[in-house]
Amino acid sequence: MPDVHPATARGDAPTARPDGFASWLDARRKLVDEAIESHLATLSRGESLPGRLREAVAYSLSLPGKRLRPILVLESCRV
Repeated sequence: MPDVHPATARGDAPTARPDGFASWLDARRKLVDEAIESHLATLSRGESLPGRLREAVAYSLSLPGKRLRPILVLESCRV
């Protein structure tokens, strides 16, 4: 009997093909982007951050390279 990891058996994990991984990663990146945008909108509505600081936070979160860590955290929680 083959040893199959439960996440792979469910189909939640990325496939072994590079295009499968790329589409999986892109889908997770979109989830993280939506969460960040939602949180930034909450900050914009409230008075919790001064305008200039809010702009700095929004700018730093818009830069590339800020998505892999949240994706890894989500996946480790899922597993």
